[in-house]
Amino acid sequence: MDTLITIRDSIIIFGTLIAVAFLTVMTVLTAIIFIKIRRILNFIESSIVEIGTVKNKISETIPKPIINIVNSVLTVKGFVDTLLKTDKSKKKKKASKNKKKGENNVE
Repeated sequence: MDTLITIRDSIIIFGTLIAVAFLTVMTVLTAIIFIKIRRILNFIESSIVEIGTVKNKISETIPKPIINIVNSVLTVKGFVDTLLKTDKSKKKKKASKNKKKGENNVE
């Protein structure tokens, strides 16, 4: 009877130690992941700042009328792209509706 109690106690102690070790490892891994994510975000933020400074330098070196033309072309291109994306999504919806209607007629 004493051997069963000692085995049970040793299993409880072993399980507790494993749980504590698991929680410690998970805490360390989570901290490492957050540190790496913070580094990546800082890198992205600094890259965005560098891109902005390069854009400002380019706009300072190129004459104003040319920059205005380039900016307007980019704006129009962005607007046209958004219109085409919505048209494509509408076409996909219409095509899927037509397929569903066609399947219903076949049955």
